This record gives sequence, structure tokens and C-alpha cells, in this order.
Amino acid sequence: MQQRAAAALFLSMAALITACQPEKNAESNLQHFKAHLTLQGNKLPFGFYLQANPPQMVLENGLESFTIDSFTRNADSLKVPLHIFDTKLVAAWQKNDSTYKGYWIKNYISGYKVPFIATIDRPATKNEAPASFVGLAPRYRVYFQSSIADSTVSVAEFNHDDSGAVWGTFLTTTGDYRYLHGQGVGNRFELYTFDGEHAFIFKAEIQNDNSIKGHFYSGTSWHETWTAYPDPKAQLPDAGSLTQLLPGYETVAFNGRNLDGNEVGLHHRSLDGKAIVLQIMGTWCPNCMDETAFLSDWYRNNKREDLEIVSLAFERKDDFWYAKNRLLTLKKRYAMEYPLLIGGFYDKGQAAAKLPGLNSLIAYPTLIFYDKTHKVRHIHTGFSGPGTGEHFDRWKLDFEKHVAQLAM
Repeated sequence: MQQRAAAALFLSMAALITACQPEKNAESNLQHFKAHLTLQGNKLPFGFYLQANPPQMVLENGLESFTIDSFTRNADSLKVPLHIFDTKLVAAWQKNDSTYKGYWIKNYISGYKVPFIATIDRPATKNEAPASFVGLAPRYRVYFQSSIADSTVSVAEFNHDDSGAVWGTFLTTTGDYRYLHGQGVGNRFELYTFDGEHAFIFKAEIQNDNSIKGHFYSGTSWHETWTAYPDPKAQLPDAGSLTQLLPGYETVAFNGRNLDGNEVGLHHRSLDGKAIVLQIMGTWCPNCMDETAFLSDWYRNNKREDLEIVSLAFERKDDFWYAKNRLLTLKKRYAMEYPLLIGGFYDKGQAAAKLPGLNSLIAYPTLIFYDKTHKVRHIHTGFSGPGTGEHFDRWKLDFEKHVAQLAM
């Protein structure tokens, strides 16, 4: 369903493209660009549409897309704040080859720049023959290099078609890798994602025994190897068992500053007698954004006097005004109606220290379910989002079950 919808969006928008210059064209103000980042010597391809009036950018990431309503574009440059993240694309127009050349920049990391190139997408002159690809099993048991020592298992689920197109995701104990897409040829394939905050490349080679050996590149420097084995029964540990209360504790205290700068915590009068779903998150975390999209919609449609959702954000900078601005952007994007609190710096150790009673903080996001007496009834580590298909559907059912139990 998602694939058909994405294809329909692409075709409907592509049919409108007639412009061939970066300036606004009298016939059409909509253009499609083929683009790529250069990530540790490897190309990460993606696409986007630009519309001049009203200004709008649609960033394509496999089977999903992001609409960006505010950017700066003139005859010789382009500057695009990306989605809700504190990142941007900045490029200069090269008239000689009709190309934007510049960088993907993370504003909160000094000197973080990844080369970026985009060229106007022109209609293909001929149909290319489908790529010959050996294909993939639907599910794999995966070991990343960084987790081999403790035997931590991840799960990969892939799909492919006759053209060699490949899509799917990796599920881990801390969250999924969202929408991955790419191409397979022979016994090799590559998968990519670029959502504005994360830039990932997976390169892989299928072995004679159908196992996979691969490389994972993230951002400017992270690289690790991974191996995968076909396993239809591969699954992650129970997400409700990974994060626990310390011995002797029945609750997890929390405290943060709301967007007005006032302290709000577990024992604040606004939460008296209410069951609580505490979302531990950060605006820099794409999994958190997927979860926030669900929670915000659910809250609007299921408001109860005896239940409150609270987001406790740990941000890339331990600065109230920086965090406030990031949360205001998030609140507007998802029309959030429940309280947002600023918890502090995103380091997991520092964040866990501000949550007494919790044995550790393994993942962003983490959900803590409190009953009306503020005893903790359930803790869910990580998140399986819309890019995981049936796993996301099961997560939603699990969420509904635990919320219902809070009223008992």
C-alpha cells in the first residue's frame, strides 16, 4: 500500500515538471532533482521536488516523503532547513552544468559537513533492462560488529522486485532503521536512507550459503561490518523486559522545565490522580518523531480527564533556549496538545541519572506507563515505526493494551 501510494505521488508530481532552470519557470514552478550525498567516499542517492510558489520542498526517502514549507532559493543558491531537525542543505547553483553543489550540515556539531550535489531530473531517453539480482530471503538474523561481543541480535526484513529494487529495514533493541531503499545487481545490493538527520548506507554481498556480509556507513565517520543469516524465526528480545525498575522502587521520578521555563515533575498538581504515559525522547531522533506522530494523533482522538501523555526531551545541547526552539518546531509540526518538558542533555548516562528508579536508559524513545497512583506498570524500550509494517501494527495494539490497563 505504501509503495503504491509513493509511486502515485511520484507520477502525479512528475507529470507537472516542465522547468529546466532553477529560477521560477512561466510554464511550471515545480521541479524534480536527483541528488546524492558523498558519505565516506560512497554515494547516497535521494530525490526531492522544489516548488517556487508557494515555497515548498518534498524530500523523498524511499517509501516516505517530508514536506518542507520554508527555504531560501534565489538565482544562484539554495538553503533548506530539513524537516524538524537542526540540519540543513546549503548549495550554490552551477550554471555551467545545471547543478546545485554544496553541503548537508548539522548545525549543532561544529564543522559537520557532508558534500551534496543535485541535478535537475530530466526524462529518461530509453527504458533500461531490469537488473539481474539473485534475491533475498524475507527475514534475517543480523549481527553488527559493535554488538558481536555481547551476541546482541538484530533482525532484517527485506523485499525486492523483478527490477532489482530492494527495500526494507533493520529492527534493533533501540529502534528500527526506518525506510531503507536501494538496488540489487547479481549477488550484491545497497540500501540507503536520508531523512534530514540520519544518512545511512548499507553495502552487502550475498554469500554462497545465502548468508550476507556487509558494511554500514553512517554520517561522516561511523563504519562497521555486519553479517546476516536467513532465519524466518528471528526476533528481538521482548521490548517490555529490557528497561526495568531498580530493586525496591515502584515508580520512576521525573522532572523537567516546560516551555514557559517552569518546573514540572511526577508530583506536579496538574498530574494528580492521572495515569501518565511518559515519552523519553529527543527532537534529533527520527524514531522519536515517528512515535510522536502517532502519540499526537492518538491523544487528539482519545482525550481522557484521567490520562496524560508527557514528553520529556533530552537534546543535543544542554541549553534551555536551544531545546525550547527545537520543541516549538516539533509541537507545530505535529500539532501536539500534551505537555512537553526539557530534561537536559541527550547523553544516556546523564539522562538516566535524572530518572531515579530506572536501571538504565537503553534507547530513545522509551515509554513509561504509570497508573493513577503513579506506580510504574510497564516500560517499553525502543520503537518499531511505520517503516516496519506489521511490527508497527503490533506496537499500536500493545500501546492500546497498556493504556487500557492503567485505568483498572
